[in-house]
Amino acid sequence: MLQEDILCKSAPDPIGNSSQAIKVGDYIFVAAQLGMDCVNGIISDDISEQTCQCMRNIDAVLKEAGISLEYVLRTTMYLTDPSYFETADSAYQSFFRKPFPARSIAYVNALPYGAKVQIEAFAIDTRALEVLCAQEKKCNKNVCSMD
Repeated sequence: MLQEDILCKSAPDPIGNSSQAIKVGDYIFVAAQLGMDCVNGIISDDISEQTCQCMRNIDAVLKEAGISLEYVLRTTMYLTDPSYFETADSAYQSFFRKPFPARSIAYVNALPYGAKVQIEAFAIDTRALEVLCAQEKKCNKNVCSMD
């Protein structure tokens, strides 16, 4: 299998034996990101700020792969306390437009470095398909026909 390791210097290094992201064809799997930056570690004790930093890290990794958050199809959010959900969800949704990516929420006992939230993402680079559809002018609501 042809895999490309995506390494983004503006996002924190992965923890342990992991890649920040792996690209296989048009699929991009972004490892779970914490609310930390490259300089200060965990940026704040605030769940909203940690969630925003997780998303900024994911965005940076995707930009390194040549795409943006609009290509995210699915995320998983790990929270250490169910009471954080509403605040984390509010911060999370500010990074997306409808239709929002599919998402799973998992509650865990602890996260690395005492973080309160961790988010992973799956994206697909559909730019080639978008160009093909535009050239063929056979698109209907963002879906190419097979005529």
